[in-house]
This record gives sequence, structure tokens and C-alpha cells, in this order.
Amino acid sequence: GTQTPAKKPRSRSILQSLFCCLCRDEAEPCAGTTGAPLLVEENGALPKAAVKHLLPEIKPQDASKLCVVIDLDETLVHSSFKPVNNADFIIPVEIDGIMHQVYVLKRPHVDEFLQRMGELFECVLFTASLAKVGAP
Repeated sequence: GTQTPAKKPRSRSILQSLFCCLCRDEAEPCAGTTGAPLLVEENGALPKAAVKHLLPEIKPQDASKLCVVIDLDETLVHSSFKPVNNADFIIPVEIDGIMHQVYVLKRPHVDEFLQRMGELFECVLFTASLAKVGAP
């Protein structure tokens, strides 16, 4: 028969440095000193320049909570460059010197969802969109 090679145990150090808020085991210290995820280079090494954190320092009221990362785009909101009559937000964005309107619709019950999730978890909202669209 064919023997399957033993899998090498995964190192969690890269994940811990990216998502330190997920590290809750006291025996396994998190990378960094503030508890915020660190920026790492593509090869997993820490940048040579000063360490920059992706998140602010954890709030005392969130210290005992698990961290949940939620994607903003198409999960919490729908954004479009096409005009929408019932948009919850209209965000002016300049792209290549041209002003565009981004029409944003919140998903049904998103406010209640985020309120409850914020009570239960430390929530980190992620967007692959432009910061000027995601921030509002």
C-alpha cells in the first residue's frame, strides 16, 4: 500500500502575529506587546522598520472576549457605483481625478447584528475596498 507522509505540525506563530486577538492560551504568548496584530512581510518575517499594528490596543472591556473578523463588503453592506434610490449612504470618492458617488445599502438587520456581536465578541471589520469607502 501507499503510505501517507506524516504531516508537519503547523506553526501558529505567523497566525498569532497576524491575528493576536485570537490567541487566548496563557501558555502560548502572543507576538508583540500590545495584543494587536502585527504587519508581517510576505515571507512571514517582521518588517525591519518600526513595527506597525493593524489594530489599536485592545479595550479593557474586550480583553476577555474572542475576536471575530467580519468582512464588510457583501456581508454587512452592498456598495455600487450605480445610483440606488434607497441608499443608506452616498459616499463621494475621487478616483483618478474623477469624482464618483458610491451608493451603499446596509444589509437587513445589520445594526442589530453588530450590536449583539459587539456584546459577545471583540469585532474587527475588514474591507478590501478603499479606506475612504469603508471608513464611513
